[in-house]
Amino acid sequence: MPGDKEYTLINTYSLLILYILLLGFGTRLCLPIFGKEVQAADLFFIFILIAMVRSIRKVLPRALFIRPISIGYIFGLWLIVLFVSCLFSSNRLTSLVELFTIIYLGTLYLWIGGIHFDEKRFGLVLNAWIWVSGVLCVLGLAGLITYSVCGSNMRLVQDYPAMRSVFPFARIVATFPTMNMFASFLHVGVVFLLFFAISGRWRPYYFIPSALILFCLPFTASRNMLGIAVTVSLAILPVKGKSYLPLLKLSAVLISFLLFVMVVVTTVWCIFPAKINFDKETHAISFSVNKLPSLYAFLDKMAFRMIAQRPLTGVGPGMFNRSLVEKLDWEEAKDIYGTYGDLPKDSPMDPHSTYLGWAAEAGIPFLIVMIGLFYAVGCFLWKGYKRADGSFTGIFCYACLCGMIGFMINGFYIDILTMRHFWIMLGLGTIAAFQIRARKEG
Repeated sequence: MPGDKEYTLINTYSLLILYILLLGFGTRLCLPIFGKEVQAADLFFIFILIAMVRSIRKVLPRALFIRPISIGYIFGLWLIVLFVSCLFSSNRLTSLVELFTIIYLGTLYLWIGGIHFDEKRFGLVLNAWIWVSGVLCVLGLAGLITYSVCGSNMRLVQDYPAMRSVFPFARIVATFPTMNMFASFLHVGVVFLLFFAISGRWRPYYFIPSALILFCLPFTASRNMLGIAVTVSLAILPVKGKSYLPLLKLSAVLISFLLFVMVVVTTVWCIFPAKINFDKETHAISFSVNKLPSLYAFLDKMAFRMIAQRPLTGVGPGMFNRSLVEKLDWEEAKDIYGTYGDLPKDSPMDPHSTYLGWAAEAGIPFLIVMIGLFYAVGCFLWKGYKRADGSFTGIFCYACLCGMIGFMINGFYIDILTMRHFWIMLGLGTIAAFQIRARKEG
């Protein structure tokens, strides 16, 4: 029979793998107050906390409650600032739900980051994520083919008729509510595949999920591809020894640049509907695009207005959409909304920016502390990488740091803060960094 510590490790890593499976394949639940924001994985995490509370107190108290002190203090300050913002919200219940969400994600990060490192079981977690990503790509591609051929939508794709002139396919979402969420889940899978590649632990069968992800990502038409390309570029930068690496590095940088241009243009400017016109008499060919500002640029503009009106406390966590409807000048917005499929004035709108969105909702102090938290986690991962001298754990810290930078870039046009998979990736990186520090400190 294994000892208490061994038994706890087996249970902990098994529960984490089950959580990942539910995150990938679980459904969203419609609950009072929370609406459709709760996933099956979230309820399972409550079970995890109940099941592990005694063993956590016995085995992992130092990792959870002491290390790293800087991150713990910043996270506590972060919650205090968010709670103050809730007090000034016009709908405290909605804002408190958002506060609860951040507490939950922080607890998820601390729980994962406090797990004792075990190389074999750690590798099983990474493999579980990679193969879940591959299966989700198969489901998404099957859904795309079915929809394109038969017109049958199994909720695996989303179609935007207004965008058909630019992107002629439906967009893959797989089991997620949006293509951005799906692309972000795959982003973490890319980080883990990069780790196996640059650490020398690559196996030929990893080509299967890699090819599926590479083929599936363009059909999400998600701007998240920029962050993924930057992650790949940074991850392979220090790698040496292969003749093809210079060309690979140059290609990754070039793709990142092209995606950057695409993201900037589509964030600022509403291109579609785009048309190619052919004049039969003169045989002239002309190309026309929409000249209106992008909806994303308009939402950023509204976020700046909210920040200017309430810079310290914001309009309240979770209150961006309600404040947008209240402050909206319909004469200014109706043409932009109409381009995206005749959206009504009260359409629910995500701010589409981690930084501007949360500054508008929770105030500039919250934004400053949030950036401070990301900086502290990033420094912890970087120190782990520099201390480890190319070991298994050190390379993983570097891969997670590259992934974190990619996510933070994507944060300019999506909300990464409430993405569970983002915090799981950081938590796994923290496990590796803890292991390195413990080994160095003896």
